[in-house]
Amino acid sequence: MIVKPSDSAGSDDVTLCLSCDDVKNAFTHIMANKAVGSNGLGLVNKAVLVQEYLEGTEYVVDMVSLNGHHKVVAVRENDKGSCDGAKFVMFGMRPQSPSDENISEIVAYQKQVITALGVQNGPTHGVVKWTNGSPCLVDVGARCHGGEGMWTPVANSLYGYNQVEVTAAAYLDTTLYASYPDEPSTSTGRWWMRTMPASGRWRTRGYSWWSSSRQQADSEEAKEGGVSLVECCL
Repeated sequence: MIVKPSDSAGSDDVTLCLSCDDVKNAFTHIMANKAVGSNGLGLVNKAVLVQEYLEGTEYVVDMVSLNGHHKVVAVRENDKGSCDGAKFVMFGMRPQSPSDENISEIVAYQKQVITALGVQNGPTHGVVKWTNGSPCLVDVGARCHGGEGMWTPVANSLYGYNQVEVTAAAYLDTTLYASYPDEPSTSTGRWWMRTMPASGRWRTRGYSWWSSSRQQADSEEAKEGGVSLVECCL
């Protein structure tokens, strides 16, 4: 099972537990972070969430809604792996076309999710896994994609717009909101991140995508410094 803070982001303290002792240790660690600003959203951890661990490919579905109409502004496949003892470190994201097989089902599912939750207006950021031949919700928040906005230039390059500006249009200019497409039209591009463990060696996964094919190369290079995580976008 998964144990994580009930109100955080960015895989903060998301822990895969294989035993009761693992659950107890994860709970103790998460609840020990009582200082203001201690978690990924700058909040104090007041509770933990326990979830079933889902095997499968993980996707992000970002939308912006107006009067119950949900526009899809981005769908991305997450590439996560282990690094420096953490199980769910983000190495990159692959843009997806909402019309692709399985992705269209994921998008339809996520629209049902936010409708059921009563979302009528504003942004949503959802994480869904494709598991056992169908989509299953991991979590969803009534907010834009996180990461302090580092993804906005990537979205602008891929789609010509981003979730923040579509959200602003939904609240301030409904005519402009209507001009944005109901879903992005491209799945070509790449987003990769460079991770430096505490050991001080960069761990890099580089990607090249053409349509639905993917080539992947792993590489390592020496690097001095004490930074635990550095993220880069292309």
